[in-house]
Amino acid sequence: PRISTPYHTARDNAPGTARQVSTRRAQCTAPTLYSELVVIRTARAPSCTHSFAMVVLQVGVLSLAAVAGTVAATGAAPPPRTAMVWVPDSALGGNLNGTLTALAPYAARNSFNAFAYQAYSLCGRNNHNCNSAKKTGEPYFSCVHSTDSCGNVAVSARAALGPHIATWPLISMNGPDCDFLNGLLKNETLSTAFTNAAIAEAHTFNFTGYNLDFESHGINGDEHPKSADGQYELTLGWVASFAQKLHAASPRIGVSYDTGVGPQWGSSKSRALIKASPVDRLISMATYNPKFVQYESELSAWSRAVGSRYGVGLCPACQNLTEAEVKSRFEVLRLHKGAIFEIDVWAFPDGYFTEQWWDLMA
Repeated sequence: PRISTPYHTARDNAPGTARQVSTRRAQCTAPTLYSELVVIRTARAPSCTHSFAMVVLQVGVLSLAAVAGTVAATGAAPPPRTAMVWVPDSALGGNLNGTLTALAPYAARNSFNAFAYQAYSLCGRNNHNCNSAKKTGEPYFSCVHSTDSCGNVAVSARAALGPHIATWPLISMNGPDCDFLNGLLKNETLSTAFTNAAIAEAHTFNFTGYNLDFESHGINGDEHPKSADGQYELTLGWVASFAQKLHAASPRIGVSYDTGVGPQWGSSKSRALIKASPVDRLISMATYNPKFVQYESELSAWSRAVGSRYGVGLCPACQNLTEAEVKSRFEVLRLHKGAIFEIDVWAFPDGYFTEQWWDLMA
């Protein structure tokens, strides 16, 4: 998700390779279009198949039924299936009760089971995401509002939507450049304080995890990709360290990370960091692309690159898709049954989040 500009331009990326998945061509329901059907290689076990439904929604939403399928059991439990609905800052604050009331019927019919919302940031000098009173000093972890009420949003969400709802507040950074962000990434003392504050907040309000949404100019190679290689590597390295520390906390805290480019972008080091990243989910915003072929290509590339850690970004807030275009995106998700376990939908109630989205997610 992007605070100021919700639409991200995706890049063309060559198909990646994968050791843990096999692929075959499967015809999509969309005329003349084809999709890579990704199938997890599993050992054969007589009478050990089970049906499941997969969904993920992270300030965006994916339907459990939309990706329902059958896979061979391997003796290990499959990754959790999550549908995450994402909520922007504008729908919180004085609008929180109305937003949760509007979402409650969709939670009751299992259109989503996770709730992500804009909440925290690297407050300090030059960060326009934070309240004016918090725009001084070096980067530190804080609720973006004038009062520290961000944690209570998760409490209210579970009360209104159900105690089973996972809560994933965002830690956002959408400044004009990376200088301020690097003040945190390159400073061990500040990073330790930031991490400890995030852990304490998560334990106080019982968060499932945090979503890291760092979108400073050039961080994902949106502009000047060659010169941004070092920045991308630095950011991915810090994200990995942050995730490891939150995973080691007791109780464990999850971490997901948003990226605006494909898994084949960047230097060999950044590609290796993506594939080895310990985060729970890598969420692709490149699949926000309104062009179906590009959406399909990015989804397949990410699924091959990171397997079950992939979260598919969907964006009804970005463009007004036709009913056929929305349906085709969920058809591709069905083709990837057994490989994709989360969808992240940006954002409710912005843009064109029509009843059709909820129907397909349920």
